[in-house]
This record gives sequence, C-alpha cells and structure tokens, in this order.
Amino acid sequence: VSTWDAFLRADENWSRLKSSKAFEYDKTVLSAVQNGVPPPPQFVTDDGASGNPRCWEKLRKQAVDSTPLDYDVTICGGTLGIFIAMALQLKGHNVAVL
Repeated sequence: VSTWDAFLRADENWSRLKSSKAFEYDKTVLSAVQNGVPPPPQFVTDDGASGNPRCWEKLRKQAVDSTPLDYDVTICGGTLGIFIAMALQLKGHNVAVL
C-alpha cells in the first residue's frame, strides 16, 4: 500500500464522515434499541452500579488508602495544551504539563 493509496482512503473516509447524519436517540422511549440502532455507549460514568463491581471496589479502596494527589489535571504539552493548562490554573486547579 502506497502513501498515495492511504491518502485516497483517508480522503474517502473523510468524505463519508462529512456526509453522515447524526443519530438522535430519544431518551423518553423506554426501548434500548430504536429503529434498529442501540443507544451510544456511555464513555465516562461515576455510577457504581454500572461496570465491573470488582473494579469499583478496588477504586474505592485505593481512594481511601491513597495520599492526596499532587495535581488535579495532567496535560501533555503542545501550544494549545499550554493555553488550556493556564486556563485551568486560573480557575484554581493544580496542573502538571508534560
């Protein structure tokens, strides 16, 4: 596969992505699947009933046994990262920049 072929494939994928339509999931309907499409997966949760109970138990134990954290946020460098880090510091967060 050449670089040109990879470029054409990326361009085709980009065109397909731009032409796609957003899926609207109606949370008022009590069905897990609507029009043959399941709901989007939950990316971040703090619901202890969701996920693996052993993982939640370990996280809770670590939270009790651990020392306070030195930083609230860690940002991996870059120009935009520096600006975000500064904004978070101005809001009172302890920020580490890598």
